[in-house]
Amino acid sequence: MESFVAHFTTLSFLFFILNSHAHPDEIKSLPGLSETIKFKHYAGLLKASDTDNTFYWFVEAQEHAAQAPLILWLNGGPGCSSVGGLIEELGPYLLNEDGKTLRINPYGWNKHANLLIFESPAGVGYAHSSEFDLTTNDDETADGNYAALKDFFKKFPDFRRHNVFITGESYAGIYLPTLMERILDNIDDFPLNIKGMAIGNGLLNNDINTDTQVQFSYNHGLIDQSLWETIETSCCNGCFQNCSFHNAKTGFCQYNINMITARMWYGGLNPYDMYRDCFNPFPIDQQTKLKKVGERFYCSVRGLTNEVVADKLERMMARKAATVRDDKDNKDIKDIKDDKDEIEVIADPICMDSSAITHYMNLPEVREALNIPVTVPEWTHCSSKVSLVYQKQYNDVAPQIKKAVNAGLRVLLYYGDTDMACNFLMGAKFSKDLGLALVAENRPWKVDGQIAGFVTAYKGLDYLTVKGTGHMVPQWKPKEAFHMLDRFLNGLEY
Repeated sequence: MESFVAHFTTLSFLFFILNSHAHPDEIKSLPGLSETIKFKHYAGLLKASDTDNTFYWFVEAQEHAAQAPLILWLNGGPGCSSVGGLIEELGPYLLNEDGKTLRINPYGWNKHANLLIFESPAGVGYAHSSEFDLTTNDDETADGNYAALKDFFKKFPDFRRHNVFITGESYAGIYLPTLMERILDNIDDFPLNIKGMAIGNGLLNNDINTDTQVQFSYNHGLIDQSLWETIETSCCNGCFQNCSFHNAKTGFCQYNINMITARMWYGGLNPYDMYRDCFNPFPIDQQTKLKKVGERFYCSVRGLTNEVVADKLERMMARKAATVRDDKDNKDIKDIKDDKDEIEVIADPICMDSSAITHYMNLPEVREALNIPVTVPEWTHCSSKVSLVYQKQYNDVAPQIKKAVNAGLRVLLYYGDTDMACNFLMGAKFSKDLGLALVAENRPWKVDGQIAGFVTAYKGLDYLTVKGTGHMVPQWKPKEAFHMLDRFLNGLEY
């Protein structure tokens, strides 16, 4: 009897010790949530390099977490936070407009999968660096994400044996293929059960995106017949088929393409969903000012390569748009420079309202719940300190996509078909140009008996559209996105 009591006492003590040493990053309660958390949450910092820390938020699956696959989700920008993806698009809880409370998401992606998000690179959200200079590029971001992923599995070693999928949207079209390349190149040194990659409205090829934006604009009535005919003549020698708008042969052609770009982004339309209202659009007089920027820009780009032209235009228009927005708040940010300017421009996505999430993520009780040190700066949805100095290195990720397919991984490229920023025509042409064997012609895919979009199957890769929505598919078509994900994870037909 004494032996049994002693044994029971020992077991009880061990149980107490184990439970008193809970994971230091575990979230016990989430401010603004009235429901009891019924699955484990974790948040904190991971090492991306000797100087950089990545913020992570990890939500275990609601069902069978010990066996469920693990999904990494990245938002793009570059310079925008993946927390937006988690609490505005696809997480178990979604933020309400009051910026204080959360509601249950019936289509949360962690219903059947463990869900992990990273904020990267340093300077985005709560990700931070010990260095003042936040200049970075695609390769450094991929290296940092890979280092953070390895650090995550050091913190959570049991999940390393799970099937792993990497997912994301927008500029994750660059982030994910370059991260996947590092995973595959180091698979012997750091084995992972990597199974696939899903990219939503991804920027996969800048040139194709430019070419198809012109066609998208004409087909949706953004430019009239007269301008279309002018573009055909100045850019395509009168023949639209296979016209390379990105490779403008004349300054007049480049000027017209710039004008279309300015109209798409700064003309009062929502570039992320042309049929969705634009929150806080520029006033008409400011739209006119922004369009005129293109005219002045035309005089300064002759003799430059198209890649440089596109990059200069994007940065200049972003700075001008930020200046216009802040003018309405009587803030002086007109002297933004390309070098290390200390002024922080709030680079919220055009037509998007980030006030609620910015308020929530900076609440002291939220920072405490997410294990954010008091020394970490305030959270912003998108940071111009990153975006305005970010160096884009990849014009095309076809080699990285092919590498993933050749390694036997499943690849899904999905597009909301009303997005102008990264349009579905780019995805279609990019997929076809990979040269993969066609498995099934374009056909409808359905949810609850209704057509949700269309899918074309290639060997190792599916190209899929989601009908009637834009850039943020999980946010605006949550049911369709959830069913799409479930079929992708399980290798089922769409």
